[in-house]
Order: sequence, then C-alpha cells, then structure tokens
Amino acid sequence: MNLEKTKYDSTTYVLSSRNIKFKWAYDDYKNSNIFRKAFGIGRGTQEQTVEMDFIEIWLYYGVVGFIIMTFYIFKYGFMFLYKISEIRKDILYLSLFTALFLGFGSSFLAGHVLFSVSSGTYSFLILALSTMLYAKK
Repeated sequence: MNLEKTKYDSTTYVLSSRNIKFKWAYDDYKNSNIFRKAFGIGRGTQEQTVEMDFIEIWLYYGVVGFIIMTFYIFKYGFMFLYKISEIRKDILYLSLFTALFLGFGSSFLAGHVLFSVSSGTYSFLILALSTMLYAKK
C-alpha cells in the first residue's frame, strides 16, 4: 500500500495541496508588519503561489489591493443578486446567476480564473451581460 496517498487529509486532495500553500503564505502574512498587511507580501516573496484568486489578491496585494482589484466585481455582483431577487422567474437571470456562481466559485477554490485570459474573459463577459440586463429593467 502506498503510504503517500494517506499522508494528507481529504481537503488537501480536493484543493490539490492549495491549502498547504495557503498556510505558508498566510503564516508569512500573519507575521508581517502593518505595512505589508495593508499592501501585501508580494508574489516574489513566495516559493509557490496559492492559486486561489481571491486569497492570492488578499495575501499578495494586501487589504488595499484587494479592495481596489475586487471592488467592481463585488459591486456589480451584489447589484445583480439584488435584481435577481426581484425577478426570480426569468430563466435568463437564473442562467446568468449560475454562470457567475460557477465562474467565481471556481476562482475562489481553484484559481487561475480572474487573471487568466481564457476563463477570466468568460467570467467578466457574464458579469458585463448581467450588468447590462439589470440596468435596463
């Protein structure tokens, strides 16, 4: 029996060891000064990247960078969620919600979505389409 397969818990296998990389980067972030917490520890300080987009932004660019880089994502995302709560029966809104949930959910867990050309374009086109649709009604 291969003991390497039982070395880690199931979370490590689901996240492809991203939780271990996160722990290393978070320990560095936690032990840093207030300036590095506000503006991030930077990508160059880490041997391996965390590969979870929202967590990477927070750790590598700090609280200030996180607010700047994700402001419009959350703004338009929450505006769309508010609008979808008013119009629940339209299949177009439900499919847009599902696409946004899958796109940004995989960005949170798997990474390489927000800043990747192929999948990032998909997520932001869906966000732009949903913004255009709820702005009309």
